[in-house]
Amino acid sequence: MLISIVVYNIYFHPLAKFPGPKLYAISQIPWAIKTITGRFEDDLRSLHARYGDVVRFAPDELSFITPAAWKDIYGHGNTKFFVKAHEAPPGTVSNILRANDADHARFRKLMSHAFSDRALREQYSLIAGHVDRLISKLNDKVSGNEENADNVVDIVSWYNFTTFDLIGDLAFGESFDCLKNSSLHTWVALIFRSIRANSLALVAKRFNPLGKLLLFFRSEDAIHKWKDHMRMTREKVGRRLKKQTDRPDFMTYILRHNDERGMSLPEIESNASFLIMAGSETTATALSGVTYLLLRNPEHLTALVHEIRSRFPLDEAMDISALADCKYLNACLQESLRMYPPVPIGLRRLVVAENAMVAGYHIPKGTVVSLHSLAAYRSPSNFANPNQFLPGRWIDGVESSERDKNESLSTAFRGIIEPFSVGPRNCLGKNLAWVEMRLILARVLRSFDLELVDNGWNPDEQKIYTLWEKPRLNVKLKMCQE
Repeated sequence: MLISIVVYNIYFHPLAKFPGPKLYAISQIPWAIKTITGRFEDDLRSLHARYGDVVRFAPDELSFITPAAWKDIYGHGNTKFFVKAHEAPPGTVSNILRANDADHARFRKLMSHAFSDRALREQYSLIAGHVDRLISKLNDKVSGNEENADNVVDIVSWYNFTTFDLIGDLAFGESFDCLKNSSLHTWVALIFRSIRANSLALVAKRFNPLGKLLLFFRSEDAIHKWKDHMRMTREKVGRRLKKQTDRPDFMTYILRHNDERGMSLPEIESNASFLIMAGSETTATALSGVTYLLLRNPEHLTALVHEIRSRFPLDEAMDISALADCKYLNACLQESLRMYPPVPIGLRRLVVAENAMVAGYHIPKGTVVSLHSLAAYRSPSNFANPNQFLPGRWIDGVESSERDKNESLSTAFRGIIEPFSVGPRNCLGKNLAWVEMRLILARVLRSFDLELVDNGWNPDEQKIYTLWEKPRLNVKLKMCQE
């Protein structure tokens, strides 16, 4: 029986024509081992380098890294061919991430009001207030206003403090007080500890009925953590719903437009829980990545600092429009999102109809397809010098030293870099994330001179459990003298 499965998967399976290691074609076990150990995305980069733009990495799964795959798999109008591979099970409370297409459209229509341009401009003073607190706390670290203060900080932690406080305020009407206490809130720390456990759950879903046995052996501690997480979510949502206020947070906009076709209380709680992670950890990761890459490439750091300090002699001048017009700031963030994408994994889609096409290939029904960001963004088939931090890729008219002679601006923007995904399920908070990233990075570089203390924060050595497992990024701060 086992031999027949091996022979079928290698030679007669509908995906047998697609390149990839035979061991991966035989079984999902190699993928599972790499996923549980946090090394799959790095392994997939190597597989694409060896086999090309499409790789079969499991018996029924394909990974693509071509620009056309974004539109083909995730684009508008393709839901008759592709559906989310793991939707919320029937009878459970879903959120905008796990919902089926009908529920997703309902959630998105309601939540879009909270992420509109109007809402973002109304929320800006609230966002800026949290960034003010970040700068104030870092000032205390540098100036010695804190007991036992020094000028070396783990900037990853401070970015996390800021983004979690900010998203807590926007989602629940109250901050987590991470900045105030210079530590992660109990609930936030709980979320971080659950990330690795999610990889086990992801693997378990692929190995039914053995997967149920894997989940059975999850520790009691993990189960209690999840229950605590949902309990705290319900408590915070409940407190916010009792407030009679028009403050420009997410709940105000959701409640203002909620009706019989809107969200139930359990759905509001589930979506609020998802927003806390999606709206904080990813932004903090992007900021951590760009800070590290700038410190490792001081010529680009110098150019960015010059742009920020020359354009903004006062912090108050940093409004949404002015920051969006900073060409080099945008280029550095875009290049960092390419090299260190906050969501480096592939978003899985199941082929549910015949005649599905991806990047010119006919894909059989029942196949799971995805575009894996890290592999695509760091591929030499998409970018010259893919492992070099070159913000000039994103600026028209730069010298050839900034970009390979065969790589034009149109090449860089031809559709492969989509850190917020595309189509009907793209990231609803994209504009909010850009405002946060620009403002936080600009304020930090406007206020401080930064120096990398150690080189232990190498992205290529970090493990990925859906999200990056980031170590400390120790940075020496010095007050800006300009």
